Amino acid sequence: MASHTWAPSFASTTTDVLDEPSKGGNEALTIKALWMLDSEASTYMTGDPLLFSHIQTVSRVAIDLPNMAQTLSTKQGLVALQDGTKINNVLLVPKLSCDLISIARITKDLNYSVIFFDDRCVL
Repeated sequence: MASHTWAPSFASTTTDVLDEPSKGGNEALTIKALWMLDSEASTYMTGDPLLFSHIQTVSRVAIDLPNMAQTLSTKQGLVALQDGTKINNVLLVPKLSCDLISIARITKDLNYSVIFFDDRCVL
C-alpha cells in the first residue's frame, strides 16, 4: 500500500471551498482538482463529473453543507486517484468546487491509517 503525504494548508472547513476557485498554497494528491481530507465528511464527494470512470443515478441523498445550506446528490460512482487508487461510492455534489476524501471512509474502505504531524498528514 502506497502512502500519501498531504500538506497542512487545507481549508479549515468545507465552507472555505464551496463555490470558490481553488486557493493557492494547497498541495495534495490531485486529479484535475484538489482532493482534500475531511474529518467531518461521511463519504467521498466531488463537484466534478469528469472525474468519474463510472457513474450511476441513485436515490436522492441530502447533503448538509457547513454554511447551513443543503443540497442534493443524485449520482455516485467510481473515481481513480492519480496513483491508481480507486474509491467507490463517490457522490457527485454540484455545489462543491473541490473534492473531499472522507477520513472515516478511506480508513474503513481501504484499511488506511491516517497520521497527522505538525506540517503534514500521511495516509
